[in-house]
Amino acid sequence: MSTMVTASARLTAQSRQHLREQLGLSLDPAAELGRLGSILESGMAGLPALQQMIGTPEASMALTALAPVEFGELTNLLADAGNLGEQTLAESLQSGLSEAVAVADARITAAARDMTANAFAESGAELGYTAWVFSADAATGVELRRDHEVVLVRVHDDGEVDFDHAGLFDAACGERQLQLERGAERRGVVLTQRNQRYHKASGGGELIAAAGASGDPSLARATALAAAPRTARRAPTLRRIGDTPASERRRAQRARRGGMA
Repeated sequence: MSTMVTASARLTAQSRQHLREQLGLSLDPAAELGRLGSILESGMAGLPALQQMIGTPEASMALTALAPVEFGELTNLLADAGNLGEQTLAESLQSGLSEAVAVADARITAAARDMTANAFAESGAELGYTAWVFSADAATGVELRRDHEVVLVRVHDDGEVDFDHAGLFDAACGERQLQLERGAERRGVVLTQRNQRYHKASGGGELIAAAGASGDPSLARATALAAAPRTARRAPTLRRIGDTPASERRRAQRARRGGMA
């Protein structure tokens, strides 16, 4: 029998530090983004509170790094405050700040997801597999191949990770899965809430079968695209492990000026 595993992944403290550095942040933005999100969701923030929230060093640091276009629109609004009515300004700031926080959250989520996927891809490469990584809207797929073996990994936005094996059976398959997990752990990704199952299909279990049935020659791409979207869209990219990831997509500046005058 071959192995299938579903687990939750978390980044170690060192990996979280690397993630912050990758995003250009000196401090963990989670607390500040959570605070802003809670206040915005309450709908209780008036104009003075909104202006104060946007002006805090913590918010400015996080949003400048993670949502520069959206935060730039907010600063432009504040600079033009004298030309806008109080109600219009408050509504515009509320909408703009909500969008900036959502974009910042999505960027952190996507970066953490890709860091997790890359840890398993690099672990597989260390074991002699050729690895491909595909990042899509809601998941990142990792396809590992070596001789007759295939391992398919899918990492979701919420940190859930799915594994499926084909070509290895019984103890050998289970040991290979553990080797992958140990390699990822050395790279700062730890699995919790681990659930291991088995299948008898020589061509792979549900994850590999579904990806293969799509007709896409890339299993990594097929499994990533099949995941239901959970966050804002980003451009999908396929790369072989070791390649430099595509540069950050440029976020189109949304024109809201017409509704603010």
